[in-house]
Amino acid sequence: MKIKTDFVTNSSSSSFIVAFPKKVKTIEDVEQYMASRYAKTVFKDAMNQKPMRIKNSTTRSIAEEITHGHVHDRIPLNDPRLEDTFSWRGEEALAQREGATKAEMRDNSQWRSIFWDEQHLKQNSASFIVADEFVEKLPDGSYIYIFNYGDEDGEYYSELEHNDIFRQLPSIHVSKH
Repeated sequence: MKIKTDFVTNSSSSSFIVAFPKKVKTIEDVEQYMASRYAKTVFKDAMNQKPMRIKNSTTRSIAEEITHGHVHDRIPLNDPRLEDTFSWRGEEALAQREGATKAEMRDNSQWRSIFWDEQHLKQNSASFIVADEFVEKLPDGSYIYIFNYGDEDGEYYSELEHNDIFRQLPSIHVSKH
């Protein structure tokens, strides 16, 4: 018999890759794009960063930095394996390639490890593609900041995570639920 002795929590967090049209130097630089309720926190977090400045010649290196340097091992962009990056069809493809059933593959730790390594590589590649396309569209002189907020830090930070506070700025939202 199991007895529940406490509440179960399911915390989440989000990262936001945000492009400001100029380097953030004052709280007013932030307030013009979001509710003042959030501006002080975002300003403080921006001041603790060294933002990346967009220049036409540096977009690829910025995309690499955003994706934490995983670009060196990425799958070529035209590789058909990227098509199923966010689905579980890759598990079936690996089983077929290895001449095994999905059940056999799941029961074998070596095959599971190969599958997760390949999924990780695909996700890095897909992340680079998204970051590269985002950066390519930004005008020269923009500054990229990365903000991380999570609901495990309380109601206010949950609002920062879930309230679409960067909707007036070019941004990418990465949910980590």
